[in-house]
Amino acid sequence: MYLKNIKEEIKNIKKIKIKYFLLFLVIFLPKIDLFQLPINGVKQGPRIEDIILLFFVLSFFIPSKKPLLIWSDKFIFKNWIIFFCILMFFNIIHVINGKSLNLLIFLRIFEYVILIIFLNNLLNKGNIFKIIKAFIIINFIVALLQSFNLIGSFSSNGYLPPDHLLNQRAYGILGGSWELGIVFGILSLACFRARNQFKNYIFYMTICSVIIFLAYGITNLLAYLTSIIFILWFSFYERIKKFNFKFIAFAIMIPFIILVTIFLSDLNLIIVSKLENNSFILRMSKIDFVYLYEVYREYFRTGYIPGLEVVQDPQTHYSIILRLKTWQNSIAEFQTSNLAKFIGIGLNELYLESLIIRTITAVGIIGCMFVFFSIINVPMYFLIFIFICGINIDLFISIKIFIFTFMFFKINQLMKNGNNFI
Repeated sequence: MYLKNIKEEIKNIKKIKIKYFLLFLVIFLPKIDLFQLPINGVKQGPRIEDIILLFFVLSFFIPSKKPLLIWSDKFIFKNWIIFFCILMFFNIIHVINGKSLNLLIFLRIFEYVILIIFLNNLLNKGNIFKIIKAFIIINFIVALLQSFNLIGSFSSNGYLPPDHLLNQRAYGILGGSWELGIVFGILSLACFRARNQFKNYIFYMTICSVIIFLAYGITNLLAYLTSIIFILWFSFYERIKKFNFKFIAFAIMIPFIILVTIFLSDLNLIIVSKLENNSFILRMSKIDFVYLYEVYREYFRTGYIPGLEVVQDPQTHYSIILRLKTWQNSIAEFQTSNLAKFIGIGLNELYLESLIIRTITAVGIIGCMFVFFSIINVPMYFLIFIFICGINIDLFISIKIFIFTFMFFKINQLMKNGNNFI
């Protein structure tokens, strides 16, 4: 009897180790398509993480002495599951009304539900920070090597050699520079959120900031800087409110001393010359934000999208304006139906270059109200980052972005339980 119990325990340990190994693969494995789907307009095929998630599904049917925690008082992701259920219910209504929807997006939602359950059971205070540290360090090394054209990268197009045109920006072990910038924006904010229990959080936030810069994503950087400015402003405001004289004195004197040192030692000339020759700074300086605002405003008023021949400085602005074309069909359909305004138009577009537009058009007023009340207690700096990135990037089409967003919420839960939150 005693030997039988030992054997059972060994089996359980093996199962746990296998699950953690597979979780490691889902998080750290680069994008590698097993084969291409024979569907027009679909860029990616099934990947190894899809096979792993299938294994997770099958494990539901394997008897275990330690069943998975799916729903309990401590399960903070109820709203996520409820949102997916609302989304599915609205889409069933559309199917009944004869509307055709995109099956691939439904499969991705199913994957995310499985991920929520398993991540919630496998990630804890003991391992989540180790995973984050390892992921940051590995990507930092890989991104640096890519910046010096020493190694290539993986994307939905497969392996790209170091001299490939798309490798002008770092990918890390992720599927694109845009994905790298967003994931490390989330990770940096997660480090800050865990600052009371995460040693050396400033060090890891600094590395994340360098990686975001290496990714050369304008939207990512703008969103990240806005979030950091909000954090600094909020911290400064809290200290002033409590009248922390030492903090206020340091906050004023240190920047003043740095600026005086820079100008007296002619470092300002060196810094300016370096910035003038930086390709990313040059690219940023060419963007006419007033012009883009006018184009977007005209689009929402009349639906007009300027063609390549009339776009101001096409090399700088056309890729940004081009995103409007991915919104066109969804917005037009959303505006023509009163039912759509309440429950959305369903998931009919695989690629829609905006999380904001996808959310509004997919679930309508009812779904958006549910989202609003679900995120009301989320730290504002994180919402700022997601909102700005989500204006022209469909964030959660990426499984990696979804995973690290989940980790932020898990850390948020851990910090709240410890009464350490901003």
